[in-house]
Amino acid sequence: MAEPRRVPVYRIAICDGSGCRDLTVIDRAGSPRQAARWLAVIAEQLRGRGVLGALRLTEAATGRVVATRRVWP
Repeated sequence: MAEPRRVPVYRIAICDGSGCRDLTVIDRAGSPRQAARWLAVIAEQLRGRGVLGALRLTEAATGRVVATRRVWP
């Protein structure tokens, strides 16, 4: 019997001069590219709110940084 395909889990954190704080977990992205698209959407929403900092997308299992986005008004 084949083992079910495991979907990677990603974390999005917002970082500023005082460190990083987790914002959300993405557990339905089929690929790093899809997760990066969601990162871009979240960044756009935060820019609209005037948030300062940078978003960081990491693989939850390894901590590897997949993508980053700057956020500022």
